[in-house]
Amino acid sequence: MFHLIDLLHDPEPHARSGAARAIACTQPLTAEAALRSQALGGDPEPEVTGDCLTVLLQVAREMRSTLWAVSSSRRAW
Repeated sequence: MFHLIDLLHDPEPHARSGAARAIACTQPLTAEAALRSQALGGDPEPEVTGDCLTVLLQVAREMRSTLWAVSSSRRAW
């Protein structure tokens, strides 16, 4: 994860965008924190900011559906 965080600050915009997409594949809470920080800090390239926000929404959607599944399974008990 540390390497991906470093890539969020790479001089190359494509590396930053790729890092944002790769972070989405990590542990959801960690991914959310890293992506929120990057999105709030902004980026000189609008494409990178857009990728961070898109991936952040995907992570949030996945977390919500996971929480819903856990909640539903607890009610079944």
